Parts: sequence; C-alpha cells; structure tokens
Amino acid sequence: MVPTDALQADEIRERMAMVRQRIDEQSDEVVAQVNALSDWRSYVRRHPWVWVGAAAALGYVLVPSRKKADAEYSTLNTKEQPAAFTTDDLRSVLIGATRRAATAYASRSLAGIASSFMAAEDKG
Repeated sequence: MVPTDALQADEIRERMAMVRQRIDEQSDEVVAQVNALSDWRSYVRRHPWVWVGAAAALGYVLVPSRKKADAEYSTLNTKEQPAAFTTDDLRSVLIGATRRAATAYASRSLAGIASSFMAAEDKG
C-alpha cells in the first residue's frame, strides 16, 4: 500500500503542472491581445474616416493662415532687419518647420492609408 502522504504529494504536483500549463496558455493570449491593442494600424483600418477627419483638423490647426505667414515673410525680408535673430524669431522658425514636417508626414500617411484601402477594395 502507498502512503496517503505520497498520493497527496503526487496530486499536488499534477495540479501544479496543470496550473503552470494554464498560466502559459493564458499569458500567450494576453500577449497576443496586447499586441493587437497596441497596433495603431488596426484602429485606422476600423475607423478610417475618423482618422481622416482628425488629420484634417490637426492640419488646419498646425498650418498657419496665409495672411499671417505672408506677413511674417514680408517682415523678414525688409531692409530693416535686425542684426541677429532673437529667441522669439528662432522659436517661430522652428515651430514653422515643425508644422510643415508634421503636415508632410500626415499627408504621406494619409496617402498610404488611402492607397491601401483602394487596393483592398480593388481586390475584394
């Protein structure tokens, strides 16, 4: 006869092995779900028009109006230019460059998204 303590120990080991296996399976599922949730492309695929609207609104906010941009350009090209740029001038130039870069990036991204949707519609 096998002692009951040995049976209990074997049962505990089997249960622990089963628990470890379940934890491994569930952790793989959690990793897959986190990867799916962190993929920004899936959000764009599910809600393309929301992202197009958001990009348009962002572009409207970031791109300066034509009158203001022309006025800033004309003040920089006058004969009465200061000898050196001030901190505000440098900040203005950097903000303008950042806005243009962001607008160009958004345009390229939207063009890529639009072309991928067009290709998907042509296939399907």
